[in-house]
Formats: sequence, C-alpha cells, structure tokens
Amino acid sequence: MTVFISHSSRDAAAVQTLVKHIESANEAVWLDTELTGGQAWWDEILNQIRGCTVFLFALSNNSRTSKPCRAELDYAKALGLPILPVEIGDTDSYGIDPLFSDVIDYRTPDVDSSIRLITTLRKRAAERGELPDPLPEPPPIPYEYLQRLGVTIESSEPLTLTQQTEIVFELQRALNDEQEETVHEDIRHLLRALRRRPDVAYTTATEIDRILAESKRPEPEQAPSPPTEPAHPVPVSPAWSTTAPQPAATLASPSGPPPAWGAAPPASSGKRRLWIALGAGGIALIAIVALVVLLVVHPWSSSKSTASSVSSTSAASTTSPTSSATTSTSTSATSDPDAVNQLRGMLPNGYSANTCEPDEPLGNALATLKCGPNTEPGGPGQALYSLFASTSDMKTVFNRLLQMKNSQLVTCPGDAPSPTDWHTVANPDVTVGSLACQSFDNQFNVMWTYDDKRLLDIANGDQLDPLFTWWTKNG
Repeated sequence: MTVFISHSSRDAAAVQTLVKHIESANEAVWLDTELTGGQAWWDEILNQIRGCTVFLFALSNNSRTSKPCRAELDYAKALGLPILPVEIGDTDSYGIDPLFSDVIDYRTPDVDSSIRLITTLRKRAAERGELPDPLPEPPPIPYEYLQRLGVTIESSEPLTLTQQTEIVFELQRALNDEQEETVHEDIRHLLRALRRRPDVAYTTATEIDRILAESKRPEPEQAPSPPTEPAHPVPVSPAWSTTAPQPAATLASPSGPPPAWGAAPPASSGKRRLWIALGAGGIALIAIVALVVLLVVHPWSSSKSTASSVSSTSAASTTSPTSSATTSTSTSATSDPDAVNQLRGMLPNGYSANTCEPDEPLGNALATLKCGPNTEPGGPGQALYSLFASTSDMKTVFNRLLQMKNSQLVTCPGDAPSPTDWHTVANPDVTVGSLACQSFDNQFNVMWTYDDKRLLDIANGDQLDPLFTWWTKNG
C-alpha cells in the first residue's frame, strides 16, 4: 500500500508525526516535501496521486483553504480513489463536502487513534479499483500566474513601464486574494525581485515600497531606496484599489452665467448630475484605457522622450489570478490599424495630421493614440486617447484612475464635484459618461468617458480652468 498525503506546508510538524506512525506500520508514504515547484513539480504530484493506493487528506484550516490541496483532492475524487480525511489541526468548518462526514481525529495522536488510522487505511486500500479510462483532465498547476510573472521578472528582456505596472497590479491583487502566508511570501519575493531590476521605473519602485510596507508581515530584507528622483516632475504612481464615486452634479452651460451646482433636473437615482452645452462640433472624444498614470517627463515635442509616459493595468478578468485576471502582461502589443483609424476620425479639433501617433495599447485597449499639444484655446499640452472593446472595461479603468498615487481629486471649475456624471443640455436626463478633475505636481488632468462609444480620455495641462473650458467646448 502506498499512501499519498495531501497537506499544507504550514502543518509540517503534525504531518511528520502522521508519516512516522504510518511508516512504523510498514506502509509506504509519499508527500511532496522535496519538490520545489513548477510544472515538473505539479506533474510529479499528479503522477503520484494516480499511482497511490489511498489518498489521505491531512485536514486543517491550512489545507482546507489551500489551492494545491483542494486541486489534489478534486483530482483524487475524479480518479475514484479511496480518500481518507485525517484531521491534524483545528478546522473551523468542514464545509458541505460529504467526504468530511467521517474524519479521523488525529490532532492529539495516541495508541487508539493510531490503530484506527492504520486499520482504516488498510480497509480503504482494499476498495482501490482501476483508474478510469480515459483519465480525467488533470487540474492546472496552482499559482501558475505567479510562475509566469516570475519568469517575466527574471527575464533579461527590458520591461516597459506598462508591463511593470501590470505586474505590480497582479501581485498586489494576489496579496489581497490569496489566503496562504507561504504564497504571500512568494509574492513579496517577486515584488522585491522586480524592485531590484536595473530598469525599474521610479513609479514602480515607490509603489512596490508602499505595498511591502503595508503588507501584514514585513519582508525580511530591506528594499533598496528608490531610484534617484528625476529632475523633471515625479511620475504619479497608481493605487490599485477603487472606492465608490462621489455624488454627481450638474453643470450649467458654459455659454450662460457662471456654472451653478444644484440646479440640475431631478435624477431617478437621487444624485445630482453634470450636464453641459455642446458646441456645433459636438463631442469628438476618444479615450484612454486601462489603469493610466500620466507622467510629465520631457517636453512633448521630443519624439520618443515624450512629455507623457503612461503606465496601464489590464482590467482583471473575474476568472483568475489565476486571473486575470485574467490579467496578462503584454510584451509587444500594437494598436489595431482599424481601431487607430477609427480613433483618428473621432479626435477633437485642434490636432494636425502629425500630432498624434499610435502607441502601445494600454491594458486591453483596441488602440491608443498619444497626442501632442492641441491648438484650440486652453487645449491640453498632451493627451492620450484609447478605444475599448467594452464599456465595462472602460469604466473599470476610469474608477482606477481616480485613485492614482500622489494625485488628488479636485473640484472641477464651477464647483463641479469630482468624480461626477456629465450630461448634455439637449438631453439632461441621459448620462453621457463620467468626469473627474485631478491635480498632481503642479499639473492637472481632466478625465472623462463617452460611454456609448467606449472612449476614455485624459487631457493634461498646467492650468485647470482653461483646460476645463476647452473640454466643455471640445470634449
């Protein structure tokens, strides 16, 4: 008889006692204490499960919430193996799994419990049948996304700011989602490895420092101090959590008296809403995507050393971090030509033919355009426009933009709350999109969405009032 023991590494001491007692009864035991992870590690575990006589689940709170343990248990069930749950640590709940209705209590092993354990193991071994043919689909390797990120971090290939931001986003989400402390240690290790890369951006380094500082268990090694702050304005570092938007408001027509908030038509939601009068040109707004941080680095006119660097994070898919979530780290994506052409046809007035260039898509954008100065009065010195495949992706990005590190939401001119919904005078009961004003390091952003067109835009300038006036006429 060979007993496969599925266990959490946090229960090592109790498991060793269990192994000792089984081996003293001249029964073979296999567990994965000597394997180090990776696909080969997982393949060997699955092979040992298929070859064992009895699958023993070392039950505790640690193993019950462990993804690898749960995957091993589910695979053993799919194979039809005899399964014996043995409680080796405190367990808050067995859940509704009928498997745990007959558990051997081995938290304080004695002669009686040892005899019951060996007797039950041999009884279950006699129930072992042939494996199904064909075999069930093997479960995927747990925490595959962490291994994928580790390969990317350890690669000698340079990482763009966009890629670094996406990696940090996935790792911080994993710290929030995963329950095992050993996995948290692995995540912190990856964050430190990214922090040590020679091409790490200032924004990335400061965000990693923040995450490690806020982590429940401090890292054993001291993270290096951030890279020397650039002579130009410091980039804005994103925060990865979102909060509920503030109440919306109503903006009077810019062509009329000074904007007054509170005179909006009643909305069904009970919120105040923003509505504006559109010029003859209407709205020709495009959008930016993903988690974006607008960084003032160099004069806009200097081609590759643009005045704006943008870091973005893909909207996480609900299926994984596994996810992403699932989120993926893009390496060399390019904007879709058709989407680029669509964006060019939607740009606001004030851009010449050579002012806007296709850029690496931000997050999961179909296309992104990076634009230099707009020639209209009060126009932005720099702007980013991106087109999304779905409105939900666009809204996720907008909400995350509201929480950029080192930035502050400010009241838009006319005492407009930020963020808020905006509307047109012609259709005051219809929400066109969302709007927010933001300041950072003596710079200002006006950010807004056009929901029906799946567009989001960030316009950047030195002064908020003229930038906002430009938006009311052109955005």
